[in-house]
Amino acid sequence: MASTVPEAPLQTGVTAGTVSIKVIVEFRPVRADREPARSLIAATLAEYHRIYGNPRGGTPSATAAEMGPPEGAFLVAYEDGRPVGCGGLKRLDDETAEIKLYVVPEARSRGLGRSLLSALEEEARRLGYRRARLDTGARQPYARTLYGSAGYVAISDRLQPKPVRPLLGREAPLCSRATRTRRDAILD
Repeated sequence: MASTVPEAPLQTGVTAGTVSIKVIVEFRPVRADREPARSLIAATLAEYHRIYGNPRGGTPSATAAEMGPPEGAFLVAYEDGRPVGCGGLKRLDDETAEIKLYVVPEARSRGLGRSLLSALEEEARRLGYRRARLDTGARQPYARTLYGSAGYVAISDRLQPKPVRPLLGREAPLCSRATRTRRDAILD
């Protein structure tokens, strides 16, 4: 599978006072049912269980088969060679992919999630999708902030969402949903 893995590793940095720390981040395609993807997915599910308990109706589906070729993709983020995040995309319809994203707690707030989201959006474009959606709940304020700053806005599950305005190269529909916030963005 071709990938959006950068030719040169992405360098992110955090400045703390007068100390600047640079790390190397790489995104590599990995099958979601193989290590280190399986361990990262298990950590994701454990965090969801800690935050939400065992919600009625479960969580949205995202199987390894759905997040694999030919209609999906799965990337693992490596920071200085260590797996610190993952993300996948799966087909919802001919034009829409759903993105799943997770960054280990100790690697958060350094731009890794934003970079991984961008890599997944690029992978979705490469696969021919025009729209990307994702789920995040009210108890995940950092995720909601990240997605909002990337141009995602709340929508309902209606098949024909109402377009609003272009935002960061995206045109995003706006509606509401009671228990989960659905995010949607046009990828062209």
